[in-house]
Amino acid sequence: GKRGPKVTPRTFALGTADRTRYEFEYKVVEADRLVASHNPVTFEANPKYPSELQPRLRGRAVNRDQVRQMAANLDPDALLGEFHSIDRGAPIVGLDMVVESGNGRVMATQFAIAEHPDVYARYRSALVAKAPEFGLPAKTIEKMSAPVLVRVRLTEKDRRAFVEEANAPSVLTPSAIEVARSDARKITPAMVGSLAVTETETIEDALRSARNREFVGKFLAKLPAADRGQISDAAGQLNQD
Repeated sequence: GKRGPKVTPRTFALGTADRTRYEFEYKVVEADRLVASHNPVTFEANPKYPSELQPRLRGRAVNRDQVRQMAANLDPDALLGEFHSIDRGAPIVGLDMVVESGNGRVMATQFAIAEHPDVYARYRSALVAKAPEFGLPAKTIEKMSAPVLVRVRLTEKDRRAFVEEANAPSVLTPSAIEVARSDARKITPAMVGSLAVTETETIEDALRSARNREFVGKFLAKLPAADRGQISDAAGQLNQD
């Protein structure tokens, strides 16, 4: 039969705001070439990373936990799938290898290389197998030390604006009342019974007290990692929100 069109590394994705079409090129690079916002093991800020591009405080306890959880359960399908989206799939980088979208995914992959080599090995095997689908040579990737698939942004746009768009919610954010109703359903009578509040303190003061740490911990455990990040501080305690 006739051969189909040649597969090239070029791809595209649609923006989350006005559905702008962005052009990218698939590339496989060594993990240590990628410039993420923080060191994936120590979580110290990376001085080479432009601080204005990172909207999330990766040094916070909940964000550290999220990266480590992603690393321990690194999903090749999520990192190698073709979603044509700027907020999912292979991380997006600039020509200088600075991560523009998928900073947490890059840190999780780097952490898996260091701390979960067996988990990373599955990602690596899947990458080699799928390389022809991205128009990339599998044999070259096999010779690399710690290969990672990325999308290099080709479409010119203000970098900060692109990063903000890539990190913007792609779905309608629920109202405060809707969130409160959802949260209330997570609190059981037993949890309420364990809550200790004195006559002279507000509920806010009580929740910040060490004696109610167990109640707070049980509630936070019922929330997705992203939601925990919105209501807890760097030490994992409840913030003003």
